[in-house]
Amino acid sequence: MTSDQGLACDGIVDLDAANAWESLPVRRRRRHRVTVLLDPVDDAAVVATLLDVHDPTGPVVTVHPTPATHSSSALALDILAALGRPVRYLAAEKANAPSSLWHAVRAWVAAEDIERLVVLRAQRLHRDSWNALLDLWRETGVGLVLVCHATSRPAVLAMLPAGVNPRVVASVSTLLRHFPPARSPEIDAEVEGVARSA
Repeated sequence: MTSDQGLACDGIVDLDAANAWESLPVRRRRRHRVTVLLDPVDDAAVVATLLDVHDPTGPVVTVHPTPATHSSSALALDILAALGRPVRYLAAEKANAPSSLWHAVRAWVAAEDIERLVVLRAQRLHRDSWNALLDLWRETGVGLVLVCHATSRPAVLAMLPAGVNPRVVASVSTLLRHFPPARSPEIDAEVEGVARSA
């Protein structure tokens, strides 16, 4: 395991992250690139298309972040809701601390084998939310798609930390060519049956 997998830092290995990485299906251990879709006019058709490919059981989940929030916890709750998880019980279970929420996000992204996580209006997110998303990308290998309704490519790319070199696309059709095909309900049922019999 190497630091470029996002699991080690200054010689200290995060064993939870290391175990999570090792438990991922082999095809998921390859980290997908971060992709930025530039949609300068905030085209309703682009948003509708990305919402149409949303499937909470994978392979593509589209998140519409709550507006006017600066908390990475709010984004974690939005992702959990997009994954179809019941978020209203988290406070009662005292699982609403940011670290607990993002731990739950990582667990569900891995459990549902999500291949692409599309985040709409990413240019409005606070830097803490961008960092949390990039941590999720590093730790799970999920293909992170940041949809930025901004006209300036340099301004968007300046929001990413050094070392993250995203694929930048300017059309939703180009983006969708990189998406996995929709899963067949029959295949999902077959996989679940095999898992239960194991």
